[in-house]
Amino acid sequence: AHVLHAHVAPSVAGRYYAHVTVGGAHVARSPFAVTVGPAQPSPPNCAAVGGVITDGAVAGAPATFALVLRDAHGNVVADPAEGAVCARLLSPHAPAHASAADAEDATGGTEAANLPAGSAASPRRSEDAACGVSLDRASDGVYEGVLMSQRAGPHRLHLTLHGAHLGGSPHAIDLRAAAVDPTACVLDGLAALDGACAGDDLRVILTTCDRFGNARDGEGDG
Repeated sequence: AHVLHAHVAPSVAGRYYAHVTVGGAHVARSPFAVTVGPAQPSPPNCAAVGGVITDGAVAGAPATFALVLRDAHGNVVADPAEGAVCARLLSPHAPAHASAADAEDATGGTEAANLPAGSAASPRRSEDAACGVSLDRASDGVYEGVLMSQRAGPHRLHLTLHGAHLGGSPHAIDLRAAAVDPTACVLDGLAALDGACAGDDLRVILTTCDRFGNARDGEGDG
């Protein structure tokens, strides 16, 4: 018998139809359908995009991003095991060497794990309202991330899969101070005004702050 072997390695997930012919005529059961699913998620090919990743955020305001899990060929993958994807937001108070794994709550970092497949509830959230991040499943392989911090300054967003950093992680997130809150502004130098005399050069320093006490850059002296 003359046996022929055919090999194909599709890189794009989806439904294919294979046609096998001899002399231009289909053999029995041809054409037949073949469903090719995505491979296992590949951390370098997974990435957080949009929203806070590119635009930064304002202190005290929730900011969103999308996290898309892909295999080595770029296919969006199904949900990995529960807890496989983790997010951790580290505030400016975290040590420069702190990682998603070893940073303690005292550094201002909080962590969230991904959800079980099909779950619509929120994952574990930090009780520290000053700095937090959460991941919610939007669809297979796609998560909506929400982060918020009351502390202005450079933050680091660590996104990992089975402990390996995803593409672009850790992300540098710029948190800008919120709007000026007159009740939070700081006025210094009043003590020096005691006993002032005519002709003295009287000065005070006003540091404008938002409602969380973050100084507003470029708006501090007066």
